[in-house]
Amino acid sequence: MAKLIFLKINRGSFKEGFDVTFQMAKEGQSFSAGNDYKLPGTSVDIPTIYQRWRSNYSHLQRFLSFRNKERLGVRHSNNPDNFDELKQSCRQSYQLLKDSFKEWLNQYDNKEFMEFRDRLIGELKESEGKQEEVRLFIQVRDELDKLLNKLPWQEWDIFDKTKAKIEIALSPPDFERVERVNPDSNKNLFKILAILGDREGIDLEPDRAFLKEELPGAEVSFLPEVPAENFRQTVSDYLWKEDWDILFFAGHSSSEDAKGRIYTNKDKNEYLTIDSLKSWLDTAIQGGLKLAIFNSCDGLQLAYDLAKLNIPQIIVMREPVPDRVAQRFLKHFLRAFSRGESLYQSVWKTRRILQTEGLEDEFPGASLLPIVCQNPAEASLVWPKQQTSQDKRNEELAEIRQKLLFAKSTGDIETIFYQIDAFILKYPEDTEGRKLYNQIDRVLKQENIVIAPELKKTWKCVQTLTGHSDTVESVAISPDGKTLASGSLDHSIRLWSLATGELLNTLTGHSSVVLSLAFSPDGKTLASASNMAFRDGTVKLWDVATGKLRQTLGDSLLALRVSCVTFSPDGNHLASGHIGFTSIDTKINLWHLGSGKVQRTLKGHGWDVRSVTFSSDGQILVSGSMDGAIMIWDWRTGERLRTLNRPTDLVGSMVAWFDSSIGAIWSVAISPDGQTIASGGSQQPIGLWNTASGKPVRILTEHSGRVYAVAFSPDGTTLASGGEDNTIRIWNFHTGELLQTLRHLGPVMSVAFSLDGQTLVSGSADSTVKIWRLSY
Repeated sequence: MAKLIFLKINRGSFKEGFDVTFQMAKEGQSFSAGNDYKLPGTSVDIPTIYQRWRSNYSHLQRFLSFRNKERLGVRHSNNPDNFDELKQSCRQSYQLLKDSFKEWLNQYDNKEFMEFRDRLIGELKESEGKQEEVRLFIQVRDELDKLLNKLPWQEWDIFDKTKAKIEIALSPPDFERVERVNPDSNKNLFKILAILGDREGIDLEPDRAFLKEELPGAEVSFLPEVPAENFRQTVSDYLWKEDWDILFFAGHSSSEDAKGRIYTNKDKNEYLTIDSLKSWLDTAIQGGLKLAIFNSCDGLQLAYDLAKLNIPQIIVMREPVPDRVAQRFLKHFLRAFSRGESLYQSVWKTRRILQTEGLEDEFPGASLLPIVCQNPAEASLVWPKQQTSQDKRNEELAEIRQKLLFAKSTGDIETIFYQIDAFILKYPEDTEGRKLYNQIDRVLKQENIVIAPELKKTWKCVQTLTGHSDTVESVAISPDGKTLASGSLDHSIRLWSLATGELLNTLTGHSSVVLSLAFSPDGKTLASASNMAFRDGTVKLWDVATGKLRQTLGDSLLALRVSCVTFSPDGNHLASGHIGFTSIDTKINLWHLGSGKVQRTLKGHGWDVRSVTFSSDGQILVSGSMDGAIMIWDWRTGERLRTLNRPTDLVGSMVAWFDSSIGAIWSVAISPDGQTIASGGSQQPIGLWNTASGKPVRILTEHSGRVYAVAFSPDGTTLASGGEDNTIRIWNFHTGELLQTLRHLGPVMSVAFSLDGQTLVSGSADSTVKIWRLSY
């Protein structure tokens, strides 16, 4: 339970001193009676010193803004002063501000103040002994100098006298609790509305990428980009649309005429104020909005305006911050918060990370700019606790045990057997599960119950789709499970209804063979890759609903041969693997779909790149090539993390070129939990590898020829493979057991699971597509 300390500044000035009221409380409990004290006056002109630092800091920020605009392609007319000189001036003025602040609050000759100071130190040391969190709230009356809210209170030297974890927050002197329409203290998922506003000279893509990829227990929705005149209405509509828990804004904002402004585009006449959104925000707060994060330029006035609406918590920047500081703050704060740290400890920890990363050296004072503004009547927000994989496993097993208690009376013993059988397939190493399996097996034998073979879980072909005139090289299923796409050597792409097998559309924009297909995560876009044909385009993006070509990525001659494509989990990037004329142009391109340009190129393979796939968390990219190498990449930085199946040293690599036992890699896949990589090739047909160590785990050798396709089921229990021997094989990849063999009339070139794991589709050199469904 946190200790709350309130320092209410009632009246006064820096010259004469400030009358303050000191109160304490435990979180969730009533406040103690207030005690009145006085902060001493000072002859040091703190407001002027602060403004001097602010001016230097703003100058430094303006320099960085110019430099960033140049990097982002925004033209400017001149370049400000020398960067090193600006940093030095900023560092000196910030040091003066800290020293002046400490001098003001360290006046040993003021007996009354020292009494207050000693009491505060005593409270902090008591909390240190109890290892409890401390929050010091600064409350400033409206009529007083707002500079008091901007001062570096974290630099008060009393905090150096204790190891208690203390975080500073701002709080309105007057507040009230909001009655919520649908209070829910046990939510297991936060809904976050992210608004990306005016971004001129600001790179907001890292914010977008982090929010979409790295937040367990959160569902993030982004406000769509709309014309400036529609921005306010769109924000209003979205605030009404859902019961949001967190509102996030990044972009330009400012304080003008005692009002916080959120800019919608580079036209500074286009902006929103909290007043203009008041009715919608009131509704959102009543509906459960608990935290607003403004990772923007100048958000303190926004905090004042929002505090009047009694929102529980707000995090803002007290002055403009550089992109890097804002992005690192967001990343470290949300990472700590979503992993179980309290909101205040997450901010406290993030400040220290920013300082240890050296950002404070580059941007003096920046780590102290983020501030929490809290409505004291509200409890601090707690991130939903996430179940661990062991928690989920225990729940599944407990449910099976519960059903077993009533199995004889309900006659469900056979159903329970299938459930425990599926559990063992999913968790082969679970000893408790195996004990229960054996227990149920004994019950079946005692009751003379025989599990009929036809009742066991099997894959059955429900439809064979014809229409292609040549080999079907690629198949893909849309995320909603409604549409099946197939690409062929006949240059066409066909869209089918997965439910009925009806042909929905034929896409004929390619003038060469179609080698790979991939649906975007939202299912609205289909990407296709084609082999070389002049001006054909490397990758085409299609509108799934209309069948129309949206965009062609790349059209230079050397880049025309593309063998594989895949979308990143956030849908913002697309990776394409290329069939090079030489090792120089054999590469993987990473396209930024917002700009349609190559953001990064990965090189390392010596021959055709035949398969690329992202991990489900978007952290790594895995590629497989005809050179026999499997490569694991940090695709954001371009760093190759590991090479599998082939030596990485120069001599070993050259020798491997002539080693036919290594063979080519035709397909790679990553298990949903990211722990296992599967590869299909021309030798040792299926390899299973530990992602973290890069070591081989198992080889599956039932195929009699090349393996062209591998795919993991979404639940991570099985692996499907398609091969030159005309078969699809279903494996328990945890144990290596072959579960089932399915057949085509020609080599199987591609396999894909539906998101629910109940449907499997396959494309073959027999020119057909087969739809398989799981049945009992």
